[in-house]
Amino acid sequence: AHEMSPTGAFGSNTGIQDAHNLAWKIAAVLDGSAGIELLDTYQAERLPVARATSERASARSAEHSHPGYAPPPTMGGGPGSGVLTTAMAYCYTQGALVGGDPARPVIPETLQSMGDTGTRAPHMWLTRAGERISTLDLYERSFVLLSGAGTPWQAAAEQAARQLGMRLDAYAIGSGPGADLVPEGGAPWTEVHHLGADGAVLVRPDGFVAWRSEGAVTDPASVLREVLSTVLRRA
Repeated sequence: AHEMSPTGAFGSNTGIQDAHNLAWKIAAVLDGSAGIELLDTYQAERLPVARATSERASARSAEHSHPGYAPPPTMGGGPGSGVLTTAMAYCYTQGALVGGDPARPVIPETLQSMGDTGTRAPHMWLTRAGERISTLDLYERSFVLLSGAGTPWQAAAEQAARQLGMRLDAYAIGSGPGADLVPEGGAPWTEVHHLGADGAVLVRPDGFVAWRSEGAVTDPASVLREVLSTVLRRA
């Protein structure tokens, strides 16, 4: 439960974000793909964001000089109090992820999406079987692994998912043989996701980056299995 200044509609946004964060975790526990401890990551992820959002809502009330609102002397506004930055660019520094940065600001000063662990997976236009889609259309149903065409990540994803008994959708991006998705206009998908040519990114069902590998690893199937077990709190 939370209560905050109405300026910016951050209260409703925060409530929707809470449900968005928790829904896939409850589903994963109920279908047996995750341990019950996964539910503990709800508070670890959402409480810092809710607190930071409440502070931004108060800052916007100060900016708008709402009658009857007297902000503390230290309360200020600034670029970081923008609606889109607060509602869309928040990140998780700990919880159901591997490799998060505890020192990273929960809400940045400017609107950005870099594909870092704990942030929203970035948008880019792709073509799949002649249909134009966004990378964002790939999410919201299962964990998703994106990697370059011709890398061993797809086979590794199939092996890890089979061993863990869970759904993991893996897509190869590129323009050559074996590519499932072709970047529109030849855009470099690795630059958008800040990866090397042999890297991969794992996206949660809520569209947030759970883990990333900037390059190749020795045993990708074992690495993926360990990462997924950690994220899902598998015993």
